[in-house]
Amino acid sequence: MKTVLVLGAGSSVEFGLPAGEELARRIAHGVNFHFEAGTLARGDGRLFEALARTGPGNRGEYLRAGRLISDGLPLARSIDDFLFNHGHDRIVVQLGKAAIVAKILEAERGSPLARVLEGGSTGIHGLLAETWAYRLFSFLHTGVRLDAVDALFSDLVIINFNYDRCVEAFFLLAVQAAYGLSEAEAAKAVSRLEILHPYGQVGTLPWQSKSGPQVPFGANSFDDALAGLGETIKTFTEQAHDMDEVDLWRRHLRTAGQIIYLGFGFHKQNVELLSEELRRDGPWPPSYATAFGTSGTDREVFAARIKQIACSPTGTTAGGHVVVSADKCADFIKSYGLSLFT
Repeated sequence: MKTVLVLGAGSSVEFGLPAGEELARRIAHGVNFHFEAGTLARGDGRLFEALARTGPGNRGEYLRAGRLISDGLPLARSIDDFLFNHGHDRIVVQLGKAAIVAKILEAERGSPLARVLEGGSTGIHGLLAETWAYRLFSFLHTGVRLDAVDALFSDLVIINFNYDRCVEAFFLLAVQAAYGLSEAEAAKAVSRLEILHPYGQVGTLPWQSKSGPQVPFGANSFDDALAGLGETIKTFTEQAHDMDEVDLWRRHLRTAGQIIYLGFGFHKQNVELLSEELRRDGPWPPSYATAFGTSGTDREVFAARIKQIACSPTGTTAGGHVVVSADKCADFIKSYGLSLFT
């Protein structure tokens, strides 16, 4: 039975990455550029200089955009929401996207996952054992022999709304540790896992065969490529997705045996992206979602939006079992994993 995982920001928090509000705070602080006597006294100087090198005449514009973002972003739910509201302002969007890339890479670099990558796959058991991916992998690889490792992820598809590469990096480490494989051997197996990023990602990892700029996990780079990396991600502002890609996401949902939303906030734009013109013959599959830290009312909204995604051509919900859990992602996998993955 094919499982489709839909991942939101809450799923990356367990790897030590910031959720929407914290990411927004870091970005607001980083773009709050202020010069005194010709020297940058506040803000992320490397970010500013990397952008300024792309067009020295834009320095004043980046200062203006930085003030606008730092003043207004704390009032928004996320940087994506803020950039959606200012989508008409090219400089604001360019600075905002470059700041997203810079702060995501910084967060990757400071995460426990980065420390494991530096020290070898055996560290996975100490630093990452409380993540949802660790617990999920314990179910996925049960009964899978080494000679069948290339089929390890054959029943799993991931639609990842996050910009980071935590999932890819974790599964590479997990396959190495579980089967005693080299990075190249593990990469071959993990590359067979279909991970779709509707809003892009901050570059592909060096071992991946995908197109686009290759950027090591947590790369500490603020050269001229930073502005270019901003083009590898999309925000709500840029809803002109390739329809072939959109159809692929929706086709996976239509044909899933079960759908699990982990740390997904069910923002209206994302729900519409998944559900518009979505059609399925027969009952919708069982759907599960985590909603840690939310109220009972919000969990009711989550359930309603799951049903919106599963709406039939007549506008009625096409059957299907819906569970919205107040658990964290890892606790949900621990509680439900035996029934969902065995």
